[in-house]
Amino acid sequence: MRLDGISGDILVAAKRVVLCQVVLAVGVVLFEVIFGNKVDMESAALGVVIAMLPPLIGFMYASLKVQKNPNYSLRDLMQMSRVVKIIYTFVMFILAFRFFGLDNPVILEAYVVTMIGYFFAPFIIGSHTSEYA
Repeated sequence: MRLDGISGDILVAAKRVVLCQVVLAVGVVLFEVIFGNKVDMESAALGVVIAMLPPLIGFMYASLKVQKNPNYSLRDLMQMSRVVKIIYTFVMFILAFRFFGLDNPVILEAYVVTMIGYFFAPFIIGSHTSEYA
């Protein structure tokens, strides 16, 4: 299946996910600013970064793959993007828990709340019609 133009669709989806995640991330960090201390605020910020950065890397990697080879299999593209996201997420969690003296439950809380935006973005923001959908 030829995927001409799908690179733009991937970037539109990435923008929608990021927008939804930013709204939830601001809410989590503001909650910790108001009700938490400095360590909780830093922990929430790190959890937000861990939630947002790997999917963005996966989206960019998938978009670059399609630009280089429009005949790339959509199934392989999705699998590759998923693996990239999982690997970067694990590495970032290992680094955060090992080398930062922050509150681990707050990191996980911020991660989970921000990731909700990743999964619910298509329902909250609306659908983007595409010839590939």
